[in-house]
Amino acid sequence: MRPPIDRIPIALLATGLFLSAGSPAVARDAGGAAAEVEFSRSPSAVILQYHQDIDMLEQADPTPFLRIYGDGRYVVHYPRIMQKAGDWQGRLRAAELESLIRSLADGRLLELDGRAVRGAVEATERERRRAARAAGEPIRLFEVSDKESTRVRVTLERYKPAGVIGAAGEPLEKEILWWGLRHDSRRYPEVAGLRELADLERRLLALAEAPGLERIEGEDS
Repeated sequence: MRPPIDRIPIALLATGLFLSAGSPAVARDAGGAAAEVEFSRSPSAVILQYHQDIDMLEQADPTPFLRIYGDGRYVVHYPRIMQKAGDWQGRLRAAELESLIRSLADGRLLELDGRAVRGAVEATERERRRAARAAGEPIRLFEVSDKESTRVRVTLERYKPAGVIGAAGEPLEKEILWWGLRHDSRRYPEVAGLRELADLERRLLALAEAPGLERIEGEDS
């Protein structure tokens, strides 16, 4: 039986994606079960929110910079201090929306452990300093002012991680928060999770700059 149109499963793997026309998106590898993701297709369901706050900004705007809805519509919110202040909307095609959600599982972002990633960053920095001392090289210290926080919240109706067998999956609400992502992803590209999160952020920011966005006039979006 085909699943209802508003709950089409998407199967994914970090190792690659193979899609066939006329069937739910499925990816398989030779040795494990594919991850499965379902999200609401309702035009009122927010399935992804993206916030970007600057540390030194006195009045942070609580409205997400970007909201993506289940039907592919997305709303970009510029705070009052910006030239483009207000709300603007665009639309993703169904395939584009599915590709975006697939990328979250493909990059392991739905399972990202912030503490573990932070620990890996600190361990990498310690190793670099140890190597510099051993080589008699100066130790470079970095301090970033006006750090930006990157916060992504994803709401899924069902998620089953890759490799899990015998479970149906569960609803998932995942929030990822990182301070100074742009700096850290450039300085520590070898740390798993940072590069993928930075790639997602660039993809979301590109939506805000897409041509043809329409200003939402006098509407509480």
